[in-house]
Amino acid sequence: MRAFFWAAWLGLCSTPLLAAPLQGFSFAQKDWELACDNTGACRAAGYGVRMGEVSVLLTRNAGSEQHLTATVTFAQIEHDIPADSTASLLIDDRDFGALDALDDSHFRLDSDQTTALLQR
Repeated sequence: MRAFFWAAWLGLCSTPLLAAPLQGFSFAQKDWELACDNTGACRAAGYGVRMGEVSVLLTRNAGSEQHLTATVTFAQIEHDIPADSTASLLIDDRDFGALDALDDSHFRLDSDQTTALLQR
């Protein structure tokens, strides 16, 4: 099913823009939601299995030179995350390095981390 999601994602992101106005659309598959708006930007949001874990937002704007960005958000259920917190990307017990803090609960993945995430 993961392969289906990524095939759909890549197919939608690589579709050439036509002269007709863009129409937004969205769909959901298991723990993922995909939405493309009328500007051609597409966003895929993936959520943790249990409530209160972590979510990932993948964003790609329209245009052939645009790159995929990934942002991680940690849920804040009982306690606030301290402002000086750091986060690292661990996949299959392998450390892919520290994430770039955008604020106290949002972290950006670099291009190598994003690639590692998509390949898992």
